[in-house]
Amino acid sequence: MKKLLVVSVGDINKASSRARVFWVFPRINKLQTKIKVSNNPLDILILFFTVHNYQIIIFQKVFSRWHLYLLWYLKYLGKSIYLDIDDFPSRSFSEVTLKNFQRFSESVHGISCGNINLLNYCLLYNKNSFLIPTCIDVDLYGQYNLKLNDKKVIVGWIGNGSHYEEELIWFVNEIVTPLTKHYLETPLQFCFIGVKNCNKLFSLIESLKLTDKFAMIEDLNWSDTQEVSSWIGKFDIGIYPLLEQNFNLYKCGFKALEYGACGVPTVASNILGMNAYINNGVTGMLCDKSDDWISQIRLLIHNTKLRNEIGFNAQMHVRNEYSVKKAVSIWENKMNL
Repeated sequence: MKKLLVVSVGDINKASSRARVFWVFPRINKLQTKIKVSNNPLDILILFFTVHNYQIIIFQKVFSRWHLYLLWYLKYLGKSIYLDIDDFPSRSFSEVTLKNFQRFSESVHGISCGNINLLNYCLLYNKNSFLIPTCIDVDLYGQYNLKLNDKKVIVGWIGNGSHYEEELIWFVNEIVTPLTKHYLETPLQFCFIGVKNCNKLFSLIESLKLTDKFAMIEDLNWSDTQEVSSWIGKFDIGIYPLLEQNFNLYKCGFKALEYGACGVPTVASNILGMNAYINNGVTGMLCDKSDDWISQIRLLIHNTKLRNEIGFNAQMHVRNEYSVKKAVSIWENKMNL
């Protein structure tokens, strides 16, 4: 049996590693898989002494100059080498990082890309780039739960708040403030999960005197999908605001997929590529401007039946199109297993 080594950017607590590594490669029964987190020179140095035992190596979202040295050594050894990427290579568009990514991409045998925009970008450097969408381990998220017509409506967000604080601040200023004016007597609750160290966001909510409208959960045990899904399952509406920035055009829709896996309708920014994850009006709502956000959320607040229909459609969409079984199948085909 061939041995696979996955050099991962993070452990199971990191969303991209959880979805693209820990949920996928252990399910490839035709390979003996080892996952190693490697993001500093010492980790990489240790790998130089252990990589001989593996025939296939996949680098997940790591392409520093130290990883590049390891890659060149692996090529010398005649290994099969792939890169997996689900975000634009540099949040800050650093020239050094982008150059490392280019050199890395040109040297591997193939690149697995999380969405079509990333695929088009990676094809510039490696013609054997292919699409493997970020997928969901749907069995960990439970079955669809019909929501009752409760008076209280929870609008929720979950993720790494430090990366999305600008979007959340926009949402509070542009959407929450006018919504709360419409619903002075209605128990409308907002729940933001994963907002550790989002000091500007906390200060804004306090200054607007909205603290009674918010439940702010700083952190979760992200490796426990049942805990994560139980929190998402409390939402009546899941939000996915993304500002129109170049980095956000390469997002792989994981938040919308998690909401959908829990049967929660998503209201999201209508940026390029988001329609791959949300069929507008069927599995969620896509919004171009602030007025759209307010009108769509208000529509879902007042219409429990519509929330349930869209939530059910979203869960079926995720189960049919974004199950990890699909990612496993593509990888098995690409590695000729």
